[in-house]
Amino acid sequence: MSLSKENSFEFMNSGTFKNYLLIFTYKILCKI
Repeated sequence: MSLSKENSFEFMNSGTFKNYLLIFTYKILCKI
């Protein structure tokens, strides 16, 4: 599954990607 530059760019700018990063960092902080 290959994403075009435009699709990946929209994904990076979407709130979904930002929420994913927040959840990912939150889980790491909880483990510490």
